[in-house]
Amino acid sequence: MFLAAGVLTWMIIWMSKQAKNLRSEFQEKIDQVITNKEKKGIILLVFFSVAREGAELVLFLYANYIGTVEDVGGVSSLFATIIGFILGLLGASVLALILFMSTRRLNIRKFFQVTSVILIVFAAGLLAHGLHEIYEFLEIAAPALVDNFIWTEVWNINNTPLGDLLQFLFGWTYNVQYPNRFEKSIIGSILAGLLGWNDNPALIEIVAYGLYYIVVILALKKINSVLNEEKG
Repeated sequence: MFLAAGVLTWMIIWMSKQAKNLRSEFQEKIDQVITNKEKKGIILLVFFSVAREGAELVLFLYANYIGTVEDVGGVSSLFATIIGFILGLLGASVLALILFMSTRRLNIRKFFQVTSVILIVFAAGLLAHGLHEIYEFLEIAAPALVDNFIWTEVWNINNTPLGDLLQFLFGWTYNVQYPNRFEKSIIGSILAGLLGWNDNPALIEIVAYGLYYIVVILALKKINSVLNEEKG
């Protein structure tokens, strides 16, 4: 999960640096390739683009698989991961079709800004979720370590009015061993996978989640400031 969050963060930073001139550079390079009839250039571009995205997809799917395998077992987790992959593939296909049909009018800078926000939220969730998995591991392997204040629960909605309400609204759980936990429901598990939601987060999860946003936003502002100075 940490590795996946790192890859996403790198993508966010890269897109922020490249967004200003990306469209013109793409058009210029593709025009050169077409003019010179360098078919290998187009083939390599497609190959490495698909290979990179494919590697990232495997990494993210594996992170989500590992995050649920202990709760529901290997077979159920694999099945859920495959279903999620298929649904994601269908959704991505629809978005790709829309993008292809409107690509000539697409503002790549705005597109990268919107997708960067989505990636930031996803990466922050992976970071928090990864810390939560460490906490659960330490509870079993080294319980003395979780007595440290950084692992103190900030809140716990289980057996509270809020938890009961969420359980009533989204109570269908995928794990019968935890019938009263929102994060074990279908909606809760989606929020946990995408946003790092946890019914009872530790202090270090909340701090890391918030610090990630602060660091990434400050980094993006610094990049935008440098780009604006270069433009000026």
